[in-house]
Amino acid sequence: MGSRKEVEDILLGSGVPTAVLRAAVILGAGSASFEMLRHLTERLPVMIAPRWLSTNIQPIAIDDIIRYLVGSGDLPPEVNRGFDVGADEVLTYHQMILRYASRSNLVKRRVRTVPVMTPGLASHWVGLVTPVPSSIAKPLVGSLIHEVICKEHDIAEYIPDPDGGFVGFDAAVDAAQEGPQAKPLRPEVDPDHPGRISAADPDWAGATVFTDRHSGTVDASVDQIWAEIEKLGGEDGWHVPDILWEGRGLLDRAVGGRGHTKQRTPGPPAAGSTIDSWVVESVTATGSDRELVLRSRMKLPGQALMILNVSGSENGSPTLTQTARFTPSGLGGLGYWGALWPAHTAVFLAMHRGLAKSAAKAAAVS
Repeated sequence: MGSRKEVEDILLGSGVPTAVLRAAVILGAGSASFEMLRHLTERLPVMIAPRWLSTNIQPIAIDDIIRYLVGSGDLPPEVNRGFDVGADEVLTYHQMILRYASRSNLVKRRVRTVPVMTPGLASHWVGLVTPVPSSIAKPLVGSLIHEVICKEHDIAEYIPDPDGGFVGFDAAVDAAQEGPQAKPLRPEVDPDHPGRISAADPDWAGATVFTDRHSGTVDASVDQIWAEIEKLGGEDGWHVPDILWEGRGLLDRAVGGRGHTKQRTPGPPAAGSTIDSWVVESVTATGSDRELVLRSRMKLPGQALMILNVSGSENGSPTLTQTARFTPSGLGGLGYWGALWPAHTAVFLAMHRGLAKSAAKAAAVS
């Protein structure tokens, strides 16, 4: 907080007309304060936290910050001052944790406060539990001691409030839930929304996503490789011993899931059709590139996708890339991936090799 004020004073005293926007927590993927909120809430069903988690904060969504930044470029030259900016709601970090969990369909989080945890100790704890670096977490945690709410709303004299009102906390969380490779969790969220994760954000930003990727060229045409992908499931199987899928199905039934079944919708894969324990999320074709995205129907502590991509090449053999993506939900999701990661890697590697071998064999015969 002190360094922010120092920078503000230097710029305002520079002789160059300056507008300073004083914001509390900015709600959107890539915002360090928001990422700390995201990962703490998703990973910890129970938290022991400092009592200053009850300090009042007036957050603002990235949408409204961008609107203010753009509008500030047209301020009269005589304007040289700071402005407090925030949305309508005043919340505590504790309340934001509970609201985030609710919007993310997580079980209710339990937060217990203690009076003895220092900012330094809390920042090391945040650095251990979340991917946010401790060097960033420390000043953020330290700032939570101070109440950060708008003392004035003078900026409305120059940049009017939005006609539909400020973006609320829940809508901002909805927009930040998914990355650019996946559809938003809610259809009303624009895939290009500024609150979603982008390539410009740091590596530790965004939802935790685990991947298992296998890629390699195949001595076959794009059509021949794609034909093998379209045959996956049912009686043709997955190029790995059936007992492996059946074993995974037994684990799924043990927790109330549907298990693994050899049932697929007749015909080529299409959005909404089923392939055994998977549902087709999308099928796309762009030039010589083709992609099939499958979503697991098993009962999981998170969302699992299987992405099969074939990329053509003018100068060589096509490339077959197979990617398993798992977005964990809570601590159970992290434990699930860690426990089954070796088995998943072995199965998915065998599947990729089997697909490539089958396509190459079909090409040799033809």
